[in-house]
Amino acid sequence: MGFRTHRACYIGMPLYICGFVVLGAAFQKHLSVWAVVMGWGIAEVAVMVHTVAIRESHHIRLFS
Repeated sequence: MGFRTHRACYIGMPLYICGFVVLGAAFQKHLSVWAVVMGWGIAEVAVMVHTVAIRESHHIRLFS
């Protein structure tokens, strides 16, 4: 994995943590559906960031 991949993973991990903390708090404290949607959405953005980072690292390795 290249430097750019690690940088993207460093951006994605706080999003994972934030998303799952919001999602867990929404379920634990019986918050509204919007809190669940926000937590899920933040976590899904993290999934997309990591997916693009992994795909980019494979692309760099294949075509270098």
